Amino acid sequence: MPRLLGLLALILMPACSSTSLGTGNPSTRGPRTAVPSLNLGSITAPVERHGVGELEQLARIDLPAAKLRQAYILYTQRETQKSITTLNRILFGAERQGPAVESYAYYLRSLAFARQKKTDRAKADRASAAKLAIDKDLKAKLGLLAANSTPKLASNKAGLGTAGRLEIYPRRAWSPRKPIPSRLEPMSRIYRVTVHHTGMFAQGNSSQESKALISKIQRQHQLERNWGDIGYHFMIDPAGRIWSSRSLRYQGAHAGNSQKNRGNVGVCLMGNFVGQDPSAAQIRSLERFLRVLCLEYKISAENIKNHNDFMDTKCPGPKLEAHVSQIRRRLSAIATH
Repeated sequence: MPRLLGLLALILMPACSSTSLGTGNPSTRGPRTAVPSLNLGSITAPVERHGVGELEQLARIDLPAAKLRQAYILYTQRETQKSITTLNRILFGAERQGPAVESYAYYLRSLAFARQKKTDRAKADRASAAKLAIDKDLKAKLGLLAANSTPKLASNKAGLGTAGRLEIYPRRAWSPRKPIPSRLEPMSRIYRVTVHHTGMFAQGNSSQESKALISKIQRQHQLERNWGDIGYHFMIDPAGRIWSSRSLRYQGAHAGNSQKNRGNVGVCLMGNFVGQDPSAAQIRSLERFLRVLCLEYKISAENIKNHNDFMDTKCPGPKLEAHVSQIRRRLSAIATH
């Protein structure tokens, strides 16, 4: 009966709020929480304001995707055992769930067990998720896609050695246009990295939306700016996925001019961080990736730059700059120990 009531509540919502929850007069209601879809992107979407308000609203929805989203938010809040308990109710409750729901539940529980250092249980859950997985994004997370599928772990062809241990979506994953060699310069010795934002408000976080945006930026850079390729070497989407964009064989086109781009890796986060906050997933991926770049190319923390260090621009936005400063301090502290 509660499940039926939850479904009826969704069906009876006014058309103007068919994808989100809210109560009271539209002019006075608070922020509304989107009803999560049964896919990895929706379940693990960036958590705003620590997820407290969203948890309260999700508790009223008796649907598997809502329960999975609850478990993920609890995980991000480091309420690891509560997350596991929520997932156990999904996996072992009176009502049997389908393979898709169970695959997400096992995957999320594997993350929680890994945080608790329960390595064997985490591995067992990943194996269970792998057997049941249907979602392509989940399959990619679990490393199940074939070499020619989209996406897969990037190989060292991206130009990185130890970065092969990071999940980097290869350039072919977003079906790029061909580069124009006559407009490209070879990359010199790498000794610095510059952080950017796209300047476009990020609204979705599915892999399809990310691929479409990277392709759009490449077209703009090649057709409108007459560059040989997309300007950035790597891009990070709201879900924290790292995408290989321009090959590291070539100098980028992102810092201002040829001299500023020399030996300079361009890393761009999707979003406008003058007006919105970067997602927690983006910041985690950025810090891990910067750490790998610094180790691989012996880049000092002081040479992690923002775009506005090179020219008068709002890029990468004050809401991202603050995080870059914190990451720089942490990496500098690690280097001195």
